[in-house]
Amino acid sequence: MKVLMISPGLSGSETSGAGVAIHKIANELSKKISLTIIQPENINNKDRQVSTEIFGDTSLINDVTRIRIASQVGPYAYAESEDEEVSQGVLSKVRSELTLFTEGVLREVTDMDFDLIYAHDWIAFEAALKIKEATKKPLVLHVHSLDVDRISSVNHTWVFDIERRAFEHSDLILTVSKYSADRINRYYGIHVRKIKVVYHGTDIPSTLNYENKFEEPVILFAGRLSFQKGPQSFIQIAEKVLASKPETRFVVAGDGDLRNDLIELSAHKAIGDRMHFTGYLDREEMNKIYGEASVLCMPSVSEPFGLVAAEAAAAQIPVVLSKNAGASEVLPGAIRIEHTDIEGFANSILELIDRKLDVEKITSKNFKSIKDLTWERTANEIDEVFNSLT
Repeated sequence: MKVLMISPGLSGSETSGAGVAIHKIANELSKKISLTIIQPENINNKDRQVSTEIFGDTSLINDVTRIRIASQVGPYAYAESEDEEVSQGVLSKVRSELTLFTEGVLREVTDMDFDLIYAHDWIAFEAALKIKEATKKPLVLHVHSLDVDRISSVNHTWVFDIERRAFEHSDLILTVSKYSADRINRYYGIHVRKIKVVYHGTDIPSTLNYENKFEEPVILFAGRLSFQKGPQSFIQIAEKVLASKPETRFVVAGDGDLRNDLIELSAHKAIGDRMHFTGYLDREEMNKIYGEASVLCMPSVSEPFGLVAAEAAAAQIPVVLSKNAGASEVLPGAIRIEHTDIEGFANSILELIDRKLDVEKITSKNFKSIKDLTWERTANEIDEVFNSLT
């Protein structure tokens, strides 16, 4: 089978966990199908030239072509600003970049041979719909995050309209959790029979024997520093925990628009000396952080899956996460709290570091559950969907 995959881009700070997941899925799918990937290259390139090269580890991937189209469009680039003039400027630029990327994709596929279109998140949807209309080929959408997850406003944005139109005209929608599937049904009016849940895989680390620099408990927040992930709540949770355990340390691993605001907030609350802001970390650096962490705290406002929760569970770290997180569906030992319940998060963290809860039992239950959630299994389920449509 020949599949055309349109992706939001390389894994990194701009694509967050979705970029990691898409890369892993592509690695495994490439062992089963012929895969051509088109994605934006987030660089400032006035010439906008397109290049083709082998994707990833050539010892694992036999038949993958990646086509990179110079563009600055990113999955979270359209976030609202309190400054109306700034917001309108960003909006205009993102729409322009999306148009250029879509046009670039359409140019590339003119003479391309493929059996199915496979598109990840809203950046890919415009091009995917136009290709489906022109070729009548089946279209599978893979949703890692929704407009209703990413923004704080209750108003529908132009990105919401792109998503809804794509959902209506696609053949099948893959989501990363039942939580996300329910939101597509509720907010976009898409029938559940058109949606299939495919959970992310997880890499089990071979070792986490890194030197722990801290004798104190270390509470970890990992993710993009945006409203969706609840980093402001993490600062409030830290303040509550520190009132009882002043020796505790807190690590914020990730980057995003709220970073400076969070540093200022922690300084204002006089807890800045207990907060460590690392910026974006690569896989090796994240493994070191997992090796040092006592608890992972994920107070997300809305989290379709939450890959870092599964990674923490694989590293046998107890997880306290929002009830609005899809990862809770595969982590039976996770402690689930309403995302607005700052007191509840703080109390659960204190109970874990004071060993009032059976930490070994909790981490063992999570580890046992995700051990079979491999990226190979994820790819197999996606491949079955492709076969059913072709």
